[in-house]
Amino acid sequence: SSDVNYVRLVRSGISYKLAGTDNVTLSFGCMESLSYFLSDMADSHKENLTAGKIAFCGSLFGYKRFTEMLTKNLKPNHSICFNKELPIDQ
Repeated sequence: SSDVNYVRLVRSGISYKLAGTDNVTLSFGCMESLSYFLSDMADSHKENLTAGKIAFCGSLFGYKRFTEMLTKNLKPNHSICFNKELPIDQ
């Protein structure tokens, strides 16, 4: 399933924070979890919708480390185009 469980997300973040996790580690964990979630969702779309390529766009992908994590998770199963590489005028 590709639905985000917001309650579980918040509960997990609170648990790690109460356990003494610093903000940087917690942020990194959230980015890593989001990259796995998006990768799983892309796999699901590829199976169900026969999607051939994935396009990244938006300010979230301006964060180099996040984009690297997501690309690493997607690369084995998908072709990846970044928004500046898409032929929008066609």
